[in-house]
Amino acid sequence: MCAANSEKVKVDKDMKRKYSFFFFRSMIEMLGVMAIVGILSVGGIAGYIKAMAKYRTNRIQEQASMLIANIRTLYTNQKGFTGLNEEAVQTYELASADMLVTEGNKVTALQNAMGGKVSLEVLDNGLSFRVAFGGLDRMACINVATQPWEFNASSGLEEMQIGTGGSSPDEAISLDKNKFNWENDSLPISLNEAAATCQESDNAISWQYGVTAY
Repeated sequence: MCAANSEKVKVDKDMKRKYSFFFFRSMIEMLGVMAIVGILSVGGIAGYIKAMAKYRTNRIQEQASMLIANIRTLYTNQKGFTGLNEEAVQTYELASADMLVTEGNKVTALQNAMGGKVSLEVLDNGLSFRVAFGGLDRMACINVATQPWEFNASSGLEEMQIGTGGSSPDEAISLDKNKFNWENDSLPISLNEAAATCQESDNAISWQYGVTAY
């Protein structure tokens, strides 16, 4: 009887050691799986953030191209750009719907894909207009600035500027510091020039077009 009890105790101990081994091995495997999932999650989040930044940059280029092209088309047979403002943008559907900031049925401001301000100005007694996009991060600023917007002065593009501000539709955009035009032979903007001018954040880019293109 004692021998049987001793044998049973031995078997119980062996089983406990066996189950303890499998338990700890399972815990280690689980921790390994969790570590891998964590790494993949961090990589996935970083990839998502990068993809969204690229999407917003591309969207800003599309928004700017569409707005500028529609303004120029609308005023093709006019002597100037008098009357160009946010109300005209809404009335003549010059901008995509995602750019309109409204109160009720009225457009009160324009914004870009990064949530920054989009401003419109009529200059030179109505003979030219300027569109500015604010609130751009460094990479968006560089990528947008170096796009082949126009290749020569006859295209109608008179000047581009890289400024600051406009991180929200209510924040003003500051320009008139870094000017790029055909007279100083700085258009199109080179990659080196854009990289040297664009800040880490809160950048603004403007395009000025004149009636000489028509």
